[in-house]
Amino acid sequence: MIRMNKNLVSIVVPVYNAAEHIERCVESVIDQSYDNWELILVNDGSTDDSLVVCYALQQRDKRITVVDKTNGGASSARNVGIDRATGHFLCFIDSDDYVGSHYLSDMVEAYIPDSFSLVITGMKLLCNGQFQTFNYQNETVTTNIISDLSLKKFYQHGGPTNKLYITKVVKDNAIRFDTSIRNYEDLIFNLNYLSHMKAIIYSESTEYVYDIGNSSASKTYNGVEGEMKLYSFYSEALEMFDLTLLNDRKIIDYKNAFVVRSLKSLYFPGCEQKSFREKYNYLKILSCRVTPHFSYGESLLWKSILRLLRYRLLLLTHICCACLGGIKKAKIE
Repeated sequence: MIRMNKNLVSIVVPVYNAAEHIERCVESVIDQSYDNWELILVNDGSTDDSLVVCYALQQRDKRITVVDKTNGGASSARNVGIDRATGHFLCFIDSDDYVGSHYLSDMVEAYIPDSFSLVITGMKLLCNGQFQTFNYQNETVTTNIISDLSLKKFYQHGGPTNKLYITKVVKDNAIRFDTSIRNYEDLIFNLNYLSHMKAIIYSESTEYVYDIGNSSASKTYNGVEGEMKLYSFYSEALEMFDLTLLNDRKIIDYKNAFVVRSLKSLYFPGCEQKSFREKYNYLKILSCRVTPHFSYGESLLWKSILRLLRYRLLLLTHICCACLGGIKKAKIE
């Protein structure tokens, strides 16, 4: 049986080539009004001076632990941090972000003891020196009667930051970030976690600062197998939470977003090359996965391609996607 230190918050920060920003992140944790925390800095094979900076920061506060590992990606680093966590609570901060001094206290105070709930706060987005605030009203929603609105709020910021988890639930149920995919692995993690929760607690706090200007994230895809894996998991999650009959098309239409990502993984440059026969076979599978709604944030062109795919006009779908892939490649070159 896993025992956790009561009310201790374990903070996991994956660090990769973040020498310029990690000190700001760590100092924001040291300045917390809530002082019952441990900070786990996981250096993910950085090639700059990140590890040196992390060790220097560790000397400043005994609550800081530094873990050095070979490069495996943010998911791998977060999983190492989870394994090292000893607190009752668990949260994540990205190394190029930072938090206000009441970040931890706001989340811990919002949590209802023994409620098996996920706490989610708002955040501030920092871009070019300007802040944009996304906040929630204080609200508790039980997952068995979750509404369209509350689920949309859950998806607004689906990453692992700005959330407070119960460490024991994560460890007892072997909930980890899927290292086989590079995008939306945090969505899978959160839905897995939510399946063990009785409620979502939304907090009006906006102490988390997401620095878009320093974000190293780029538009990448998981490969067609990874994208199809995401589709399958998402579909299972909708059924698990009995959300298949939701009226909100945008939520259901996330399925189409994963279909589009699968198509891009098949045809766009930088992805694993497949033969025409392999692509055609994947198109057959994907044609059965397109939902009849085409509202989710794609261009008119992609909506048209989804219609071709839904009506099993596979050769036309192939030609359109191949042309888009060629245009994309020409732009890169």
